[in-house]
Amino acid sequence: LEVPAFIVTLGGLLVWRGAAWWVTSGQTVAPLDATFQLMGGGPAGSIGAKWSWVVGIVACLAVIFMHYNGRVQRKRFRFPLRPVWAETLLATVTCAIILGAVWLANSYPWPVGIVNRYAAANN
Repeated sequence: LEVPAFIVTLGGLLVWRGAAWWVTSGQTVAPLDATFQLMGGGPAGSIGAKWSWVVGIVACLAVIFMHYNGRVQRKRFRFPLRPVWAETLLATVTCAIILGAVWLANSYPWPVGIVNRYAAANN
């Protein structure tokens, strides 16, 4: 068909826009709707510091597993291997970036009182 990718993307977005309109029956879903707030974590807008760290640690474990499994598979099929120190460095840097992002996100809490005052002032 040789349709440009940009046009296909626009067509796909148009389909999703129509689907969203159909699901909501053409009504605007206000950000204060209780169901809509569940997607963003409620008034505080997050899953909390404890669960953020849990997600970050699980992501780090997944990174470590992927590096280990990739090395095993490359060895199995006799592909060239990186030195162990390089694999360790890559996994360490990736985990540091993930945990740093979690730390940064948790450094700026939005207590419910501040969120309520902000919402009252801007509505």
